[in-house]
Amino acid sequence: PFRGQMLPLVDVRARFGAPAAPASAVIVLRDRDIPAGLLVDAVERLASIPTAALEAAPPFAGDAGALFAKTATLDGAAVLVADAAALLGQARRDLLAWTAARA
Repeated sequence: PFRGQMLPLVDVRARFGAPAAPASAVIVLRDRDIPAGLLVDAVERLASIPTAALEAAPPFAGDAGALFAKTATLDGAAVLVADAAALLGQARRDLLAWTAARA
């Protein structure tokens, strides 16, 4: 449903301070009915995780704790579950701060 539309993108590598690299996929999601895209290196798989299967994530330094507050086990491996609303909210705040600094 988003083909041909312009979407705001969040570069996940840049968000976490990782070195730049070519991205190969965009994950489209909605936050408050506003579509946005996450620019990522790759998508290994998509999974539906029942809420009951989510557990608290270990503590992280910086804002990563707010972005990865949950973990789940898939096929015997622990995975971090990103909070898309928190990730997009932080990206909005960063953009506002960047814009204000240049005004």
